[in-house]
Amino acid sequence: MKILKMIELERVNDEIFVARDSIVTFGEKEASFIKSQAIRSPRFRARICAHKSDGDLLHEMLIAISSESYIHPHKHIAKSESFHIVEGSADVLIFDDFGNITNIVKLGAPGSGRSYFYRLSEDSFHTMIIQSNILLV
Repeated sequence: MKILKMIELERVNDEIFVARDSIVTFGEKEASFIKSQAIRSPRFRARICAHKSDGDLLHEMLIAISSESYIHPHKHIAKSESFHIVEGSADVLIFDDFGNITNIVKLGAPGSGRSYFYRLSEDSFHTMIIQSNILLV
């Protein structure tokens, strides 16, 4: 029986790492690694991609975002966005096409009293304000 260890990562740049193992798991080692990368990166965020290429239909990743990071309002055309909160808390602000806030989704890790899963299926502008020192999704 093989005991799983930290996954093998390919560095794409300061913020993006791709898991090259055939079985990808995220645990404490990967979480610590990606949080430390996020704190040091120029945009204060980093990710480990479990998918192998941008052409994959499903993109799965572990993302760390510092509260120092600015996520500009954006929208995904004909794509959904979803994630589970692993650690920390954040507010997702949803805007109409005129820049008016139409919804605020309060997110936090399980046990925080906030929702820990989020999915946006429509083409709406949105941004995220990190409420904790670091967010892990």
